[in-house]
Amino acid sequence: VLKQDGSVWATGLNNWGQLGDRSTTRRRRFVQVISSAKAVAAGKYHSMVLKQDGSVIAAGRNVEGQLGDGSYTRRSSFVKVISSGVEAVAAGERHSMVLKQDGSVWATGANNEGQLGDGSGIDKSTFVLVISTKTGPLRKSALPHHHHTPHRIIFVNGRLPALHVSPYAEMLVYTQY
Repeated sequence: VLKQDGSVWATGLNNWGQLGDRSTTRRRRFVQVISSAKAVAAGKYHSMVLKQDGSVIAAGRNVEGQLGDGSYTRRSSFVKVISSGVEAVAAGERHSMVLKQDGSVWATGANNEGQLGDGSGIDKSTFVLVISTKTGPLRKSALPHHHHTPHRIIFVNGRLPALHVSPYAEMLVYTQY
């Protein structure tokens, strides 16, 4: 939960350290884990936090590199994965994406089903550029989520076809302006 004061509070299953409270202890009550947050995103077993300074921190399962810290090591406390310039974060089941302030989209983690959108099908442990600003800046329109499906990026500018449209899919919907 992100409170108005920028503090992040977490509760629940914590077997991979996904709450970021420096433990793997299940929490039955909310505990404060971070301050100065702007946005949060929760994957199946990992968490991403966009800080007010535009940096991104992450905690939890990292078997497929979904934290983006350059390793495949579980983290029970938050680690900085991007130092600045991020506008939005999203977390899928086993991967993560960020929208940078310049309009570019970056992704990390599981890619066996093409979740990252980089065309490789290979898991990544660091964020890789998947949409550059060469096609023009992007504006975030909506960010619905569901924890058990891959991200789908849908452009409604007529240039790029929709990859998948489903009310159950985790989607980042962007329009070009």
